[in-house]
Amino acid sequence: MTPRPDVVTGLMTVDALLAGRPDVAREALWHMVLPAIALSLPALASIIRVNRAEMIESLDKDYILNARAQGVGSLRIVAAYALKNAILPTLAMIGLRFGWMLGGTVLVEGVFDYPGLGLYATNAAVSSDFDPIIAVTLVLGACFMIVNLLIDLAYAALDPRVRAQI
Repeated sequence: MTPRPDVVTGLMTVDALLAGRPDVAREALWHMVLPAIALSLPALASIIRVNRAEMIESLDKDYILNARAQGVGSLRIVAAYALKNAILPTLAMIGLRFGWMLGGTVLVEGVFDYPGLGLYATNAAVSSDFDPIIAVTLVLGACFMIVNLLIDLAYAALDPRVRAQI
């Protein structure tokens, strides 16, 4: 096992890169693979399901039929026309699922014994230390609000009807 670099940020990958140890950073990233998969697969399944349903609905519209009649290629129809309209409900689902994934970090980090906010909150709850629990709740809530703000801005960038209301 490679020695741990000096703690600067508390994040192993960042600390290893700051210490000039790319081998340690690579190992830390490798240890994140299974927790990331366990955290993202349930969310990814519902996001893909919503996107698929919206794409099927979008591909049934008159403007898609018109584009096909004009000889526009299939890839351009899917990428430029159908996906642009199908992505809006998918963005909403991504925002909702991000909140569930933040809550899931507590369980996933506990199962994998991975040091992060979730395990920190769990250890604080076990030792009845309420200040860290409040801090973790505030940090996760702020992350959720920032992601939802970014999704609302993406909505405005993609949908001219929303842009006109701002």
